[in-house]
Parts: sequence; C-alpha cells; structure tokens
Amino acid sequence: MLHDCLALEIWLTWLGPQQSNGTLLNYVDNPGSFADSSSTALLAATTLRFSLFTSVGTHDTAALQALSLVFQSIDKNGWLLNTVNPLSFGEPNRDGAYSPEGQSFVLQLAAAWVASGF
Repeated sequence: MLHDCLALEIWLTWLGPQQSNGTLLNYVDNPGSFADSSSTALLAATTLRFSLFTSVGTHDTAALQALSLVFQSIDKNGWLLNTVNPLSFGEPNRDGAYSPEGQSFVLQLAAAWVASGF
C-alpha cells in the first residue's frame, strides 16, 4: 500500500541518524544540533502504531530504544525534558520551560506501547 511505503521511507530516514542512546536530534541531518525528546517520542509512537496495524515490526527495536530514552527523560513531576522550544524550533527549551507538544507525544507513545503489548 502507498501509505505503508511512505511510512517506511520516513522511518528508514530517521533510523540512520538515531543516536546510540535512542534519541533523535532536533535537525536529523545536522550532527551539531541538540537532542530532542519530543520528536523522539513522536516517531517512536508512530513506529509502534504502524507495527501494530500492519504487523511489520522491522523498526520495533529502534522504537523501543527511543521509548526507553523518552521515559528516562521524564522528571519527577511528569514533564518531558530535553525538548525543543515550540516557539523557536532551532532552540532547546531552557530549564523550567516545557513543551506541551512533547507532553502529548509522550501520551501517544505510552498508549502505543501498551497497545502493542511489549
């Protein structure tokens, strides 16, 4: 199916620049950019959902590695750390600032993880 092919192409693109700890950089094609937990959570969530709906688990290992990194990046108050500033995409959030988008991506990732049965 066309949507399967497009989804696979996107995941193949992000697997190459995925860092050894599971994170993605803010700009995947710029090794000098910062680690971004928000995009990492979003791509991991969509990867697990794709796997669940299509039974194509080719990228599950990368998604689970990203999931582990994301869950370790949640502080004691439930905030996702190491996120991009949603008002200025080229900058990380400063201490004490959080990304509402990142929070929603964590919920999507947690739901995908539970649904996938891992």
